[in-house]
Amino acid sequence: MGKRNKETDKMLFFIMFIIVLIAGLVLAIAWSLGFIEAITDAMIAVAFIVMIIALVIPILLSYNEAKSRGKLWFVLWIVGLVLIVVFAILTIVRIFSNGGY
Repeated sequence: MGKRNKETDKMLFFIMFIIVLIAGLVLAIAWSLGFIEAITDAMIAVAFIVMIIALVIPILLSYNEAKSRGKLWFVLWIVGLVLIVVFAILTIVRIFSNGGY
């Protein structure tokens, strides 16, 4: 990734804003229409996609910061990344093994 500037920050903040709106809408729709099984499954899929997007952005942005601070910080970043991946997978397995939320 290149150097950060005001334009990059504005774009990043706008993307985060859109993600918050999408996540809010997905949660509202999933809650209000949760009694219909097909819609619930679709909402779970959309919520999962939003969750992945919400996790990928900070992971990508933090990579250079962790790498520039030395081995200890990079190892801590990797530990955090592994925790995110493991618990995201466990959450997915739990959701789909229980048939939804």
